[in-house]
Amino acid sequence: MVTSNPVYHNLTALLFNLCGTKNGVARFVSALAGIAWVFTPVLARKRLGNASTLGLSIVFCLSPVLITISRTAGGPSLSALGITSILMLVFGADKDTCLQKRLPWIAGILGFTMAT
Repeated sequence: MVTSNPVYHNLTALLFNLCGTKNGVARFVSALAGIAWVFTPVLARKRLGNASTLGLSIVFCLSPVLITISRTAGGPSLSALGITSILMLVFGADKDTCLQKRLPWIAGILGFTMAT
């Protein structure tokens, strides 16, 4: 059986086997991705600066769209986390050598995002 969000479904199935089938367990993966999404500006801290990084994290934290996506059981929160992480890694690279060091991470996150 092929599902539309294999990463989300496999993680949720693992949690269901460990913790039982409860409503909170079904939304745990999405909530965890929402929490991680708030910290993605740290990936671009060198270019943004400390104050802008903190401000962007607060905006992500208070965003109604982020809150809605992370409270919904499904794969969109993982996809949004992956896309935002890639953008922050690319934007945060200040020199070509830094981007080359980040390229394996970008490729890995891109693969993760495509699997969600």
